[in-house]
Amino acid sequence: MNWKQKGWLRIINHCIKVCKMKLLCIIGDLDIGGAETFLMKVYRNLDRTKYQMDFLLFTSRECEYNKEVKLSGGRIYVATTKETDPFRSFSDIYRIVKENKYQNVLKVSEYSIGALDLLAAKLAGARIRAFRSTNGGSLESKKRILIHKSFIPFANMISTSLIAPSSDAAKFTFGNRAVRNNKVHYLNNGLLLEQYITNIDFQTDLQKELGLAGKYVVGHIGRFSEQKNHRFLVSIFYELKKTISNAVLVLVGDGELKEEIEEKINGLEIQDDVLFLGLRRDIPQLLSIMDVMVFPSLYEGMPNAVIEAQASGLPCVVSDRITREADITGIVSYVSLDDSIQSWISCIKNTKKKSIDECHYLLKKRGYDLADVCQRFIKLTYGEKNAKGIH
Repeated sequence: MNWKQKGWLRIINHCIKVCKMKLLCIIGDLDIGGAETFLMKVYRNLDRTKYQMDFLLFTSRECEYNKEVKLSGGRIYVATTKETDPFRSFSDIYRIVKENKYQNVLKVSEYSIGALDLLAAKLAGARIRAFRSTNGGSLESKKRILIHKSFIPFANMISTSLIAPSSDAAKFTFGNRAVRNNKVHYLNNGLLLEQYITNIDFQTDLQKELGLAGKYVVGHIGRFSEQKNHRFLVSIFYELKKTISNAVLVLVGDGELKEEIEEKINGLEIQDDVLFLGLRRDIPQLLSIMDVMVFPSLYEGMPNAVIEAQASGLPCVVSDRITREADITGIVSYVSLDDSIQSWISCIKNTKKKSIDECHYLLKKRGYDLADVCQRFIKLTYGEKNAKGIH
């Protein structure tokens, strides 16, 4: 290639980069979590010759997905947190949006006060300001709840589109009125369903690797936090183990309460029957070797782990605090957190797996195919009416 050809190639690449539609996603971090994983699934499947996704985080720590974003051509910015300095945080967002000429901005949060980030983006020139709720409510101080409720009308006003994974998440972040008036767009946590088709050889190898061959595997995927209620999960497993001697508890995830849960498990002397697998990227494969997913969360928006479990035909026993919309395939059983542990155990024992083909049919019917989700994401965040920008 001569110097003229190289020159033209640089010009063409520059034109492609300039012509791409850019979206700035404002989110706390890019560690493995429900909201973060959802964004990454969309990011991987966008046609990046047409669309660019960049991320504004509130931590300088190197998160799980940071490297992947950078290697794929995405940009990552860091802003000051509101807790540290709310005025500087606002200024950081304004500057980043203004200097980089972002017309499209997506804020991802469960709290309505996140709308302040969209105000900064609006003042900096952002035309589309989408707000995606991520959760269905949490146990917080009265002061934080009061602030949250006070900002709900503002969140509705400043956002050009309100997005949520479930009605519970929508009501919590945007209020009952927004839901009643059909102001919220529901966007599912889409899946590449073919990833959940079982490979028997790989399944057998993974069972051997983890020492789970011939075991009854109780699984849980989620951050070690108050929300996920690991303490109660361990208590359930402790009693279950008395009646199913080959039961093993597999915990996938990380978080601030991990050491406390480890101490509880050691105190009950069941540490030989519990596996801590940390953060994993082979979730479909892990789900294939589980017998049941137990999910006693205190609150959720739309738990991605429960949706993924259903894509594997894996039955789930979940708390009554989780939206009924999470049961897409008929293999999700709800038990009250006020019920006895024996009620949970009885429910666990009565679960049965379901055909993956049937589960995939039901998931596609309810709009969980990732290709469909990506098209709707483009329409809501890039403002493209005829979205075809996926691989």
